[in-house]
Amino acid sequence: MEEAEIKQLLDVRVSCARVKQLLIDLVKVPSPQTELLEDEPLLKQFIAKASHVCLRWASRISAVMRWAT
Repeated sequence: MEEAEIKQLLDVRVSCARVKQLLIDLVKVPSPQTELLEDEPLLKQFIAKASHVCLRWASRISAVMRWAT
């Protein structure tokens, strides 16, 4: 798939502003489990790995969006 096709698919379905707002809204939701799971090593490992993957993808999407404009 060419970069132009990727940009077109992304532009139709999602905006950077919307993704940012959804992420902000998500992390603002309080969880009663937070204190209970805070020290769970497997949870910490998962969060570190998941956030790394998300940030990597976000930077790629951002690069595509900058390139396309």
